Amino acid sequence: MNRATQYSRGTTVMMAGVVGKRSIWTAALFGLMGSVATPAQAATDEIRPRPVLTASIDEGLRVELKGNVRPEATKPNDRGAVADNLPMNHMQLLLQRSAEQEHALGVQIDALHDPKSPDFHHWLTADQFGRQYGLAQQDIDRVTSWLKAHRLRVNVVYPNAMVIDFSGTAGTVREAFHTEIHRFVAHGAPHIANANNPQI
Repeated sequence: MNRATQYSRGTTVMMAGVVGKRSIWTAALFGLMGSVATPAQAATDEIRPRPVLTASIDEGLRVELKGNVRPEATKPNDRGAVADNLPMNHMQLLLQRSAEQEHALGVQIDALHDPKSPDFHHWLTADQFGRQYGLAQQDIDRVTSWLKAHRLRVNVVYPNAMVIDFSGTAGTVREAFHTEIHRFVAHGAPHIANANNPQI
């Protein structure tokens, strides 16, 4: 899905994938907020986000992620729910950094392009970028453990520590995110999408 809603300065998790030649639209969000060094440090010191997922996850406390149903996912376009065993491969959770991290990253980008900065053209590797501007490893571990607990397979965590590739079925996605996956026909093409807002 190309839209997401931020909840209380949290970390947005978006899912997108493909089943055959049909696109999958859906999205979800985790309430994470990274904690980083001050902006003045961003251009010179390596930022190490602190873990923020310290409490146990309570599945009974859920938030509806409003605004995360595609405009094409309407009743006239709806062709019904997919089978629970429909494979949903290579969905991606895109985690949004906090406002503080985003600001620090902007400072770093400016420094990389400023000839007067000691960081001028000192480009970061994907691993460095992930360590400085991604989620803390402990939080990544918590999110991947949560996915696995819902019978979703984690394929890879990208080095930027912002994207998790995972697979499952329509049934496991429904169970984890409390959203129904339906078939839709829009603009003459078949699609698969969530029919209601996900919950986390």
